[in-house]
Amino acid sequence: MWTPAESQVGAAQNLERGALYRVPDVFDAITPCSLFASEPNQLFFKMPRSFYDRKTHRWSRYPDMSLADPDGGREQLVAFFLNDIYDYCRKALARGGHRFPKRERRWSAAHVKGPATNDGDASMYGVVLTEAGLDVQWPNVLSDIQVVKNAELLPEAVRRLSTGASHVFSTQDDRIYHIGLAFAGDDFAVVIHDRAGRLQCLTRKVHLHGVLLVRLVVALCLLDRTPLGRDPAVTRRDDGTRFIAVNGLHYQILERLALSSHVRGRGTVCWRCRRLGSKEDYVIKSAWVDSSSAEAEVTFLKAAIGVDGVATLVDHEIVSDAEGRPRSTDLFRASLRRQRRGNNIEGLEMLQLHRIVMQPYGRPLCEFSSKEELLSAIRDTVATHQILCEERRILHCDISDNNILLHAPRVHERLRRGLLIDLDCASFVNGPKSFAVSGHRAGTLPFMSSIVLRYPRLPHVPAHDLESFVYVLMWICANYSGPSCMRRKDYDIHRSPLGYWLAGDPKEIGHQKWLVMHRKTQAEFRAFLDEIFDPYFEDLKDCVSDLRNAVTRNESKPTHEDVLDVLEIHICAQQPPSDRRTPILLKREAAPPSWYTSNPMWAKRAPEDVDELSEDGASDDEDDYDTRNTFQDAVVRVPETDGSGAAQASVRTLASSDKSTHSAKRSLSSTCDSQHDGRRSPGVIWTSSSKRRKVESGNLER
Repeated sequence: MWTPAESQVGAAQNLERGALYRVPDVFDAITPCSLFASEPNQLFFKMPRSFYDRKTHRWSRYPDMSLADPDGGREQLVAFFLNDIYDYCRKALARGGHRFPKRERRWSAAHVKGPATNDGDASMYGVVLTEAGLDVQWPNVLSDIQVVKNAELLPEAVRRLSTGASHVFSTQDDRIYHIGLAFAGDDFAVVIHDRAGRLQCLTRKVHLHGVLLVRLVVALCLLDRTPLGRDPAVTRRDDGTRFIAVNGLHYQILERLALSSHVRGRGTVCWRCRRLGSKEDYVIKSAWVDSSSAEAEVTFLKAAIGVDGVATLVDHEIVSDAEGRPRSTDLFRASLRRQRRGNNIEGLEMLQLHRIVMQPYGRPLCEFSSKEELLSAIRDTVATHQILCEERRILHCDISDNNILLHAPRVHERLRRGLLIDLDCASFVNGPKSFAVSGHRAGTLPFMSSIVLRYPRLPHVPAHDLESFVYVLMWICANYSGPSCMRRKDYDIHRSPLGYWLAGDPKEIGHQKWLVMHRKTQAEFRAFLDEIFDPYFEDLKDCVSDLRNAVTRNESKPTHEDVLDVLEIHICAQQPPSDRRTPILLKREAAPPSWYTSNPMWAKRAPEDVDELSEDGASDDEDDYDTRNTFQDAVVRVPETDGSGAAQASVRTLASSDKSTHSAKRSLSSTCDSQHDGRRSPGVIWTSSSKRRKVESGNLER
């Protein structure tokens, strides 16, 4: 069973893959001497003997780590030591007319508080730098320090700094990089985290490298926030309002919509913003993009212009630093790339900060107002996905609950529409007829296709995204107990059967999904849904079952029409009887379902004898990546009858691409499930020539 701790392990492993060690000092890159009113070496050499004894080359007030109390004593003594240096330097610089930050900054030893998450408690003990008057919480931490007894424990201090950096990046949406210090006995090292990973600078001696230590204290405590790793494009006014600039235009930040929780990666941040004097909402997205990639999200947004259901590009910029250079993670790595020795950085990407302004603004999918709106929004995005694939040759490749939003309904419509967002992982399809995307692997683990996870070298095709849409609906039904983001109580999804899908080895996750989506019988899959679904979604279990059959158990390659028809049927079933409309089915060959009309002529009985594909008919070879090709017979749906003998529903017929091969296929019929009037949901029977069942009065008997 997956546990939250495994998520932390996975993030730490990913960060470690981007770690560089013994990096030469990088302070000229972030704190050039031009930023100092008085150079740090001058401040150091003017220090009185009560601070530093130049004969013995020792700091007079630096604690002996071997003697300090291990239960917080070392951290307190280090905080006192650094504050003493800060107080001296502040007085010296004040005499020279140096301008200081509006709020004084102080070091303190404390348990830094943070919100409890699924990944665990964010509280951690250490030395932190914060502005006076602010609570000691991760959103307010400017820099942090970890202290250990001796140099042998330095790796432990670095590991704890990485944990602290993850809390900083997950709570501060304007953070570009984070600077931390590790004190290990009489040694210290500067540790920098950014979106490309971690850099651990050369280990220095506290007593022998006093100038460097003074430079660090002055830079962290007395310079503005930009050298500390904060984004200068995000500003805060005296009244607390925040603004962000994109290509010289300033937008007021009204709400933070999303913030990446991991250090290494795209570091995506989204805000809802407005221009001054306007009531029009915009979404501004910041993300770190691989500079070697020729296909950034803005490329796909431009190609998707005019497609309904996709965000509209308003503005875009590659963020620049004060000198006009693209802001990138090579700020600390450029010199290493030139040296071509020491750390191997050839495999490390160079990330650049991109900003995109988009419209419209949408709300999370979990804020659906009804099950009808939930299904309708998913249907909208499936239709949008089809247009992107077939008309614009774009494959999304990262369908997830976070990438489907709700936005304003059209005029005279009551349901909000689905909006498909986040084309970070998208790719243009290959060739005029092929939808395959080779060598492109991306996605969000719980929503990735089992085939993509099990066979990473196979091309990504539209059917894999269609499978992801099914997982989105399952995720909502398992995590929520009603509309408006009503979370389930006393339910931990990490310890549910879905927990196996959340983290771990991708191939193992893919195998677990494959067992559920391909191998389970109808009854077994229904029992699986009974275990994970909240009772509120009881009448959507048949919808999910039908989607599974259409996508992962379809005897031919699944299509968008297959998924859209299933959703259309169940959307209509959710409508009030007085307003229920006839479903419009894309692949239908028969008439509308009989429960939409009083004319019984639409009620069609299934043939007396039908063939059923044994649930054991699936391939026993687990390495058969496309198990749906093992089902060579059609799907037959049997209409239920009400008390009068009239069939309640007649649903679509599967179109055959090879009439000679599939001449024995039967028409597809079903019942639509709804809690209205006690109707059943569509049932599915897989048929084969190997076994027979007899249909009598719409019911099956052996």
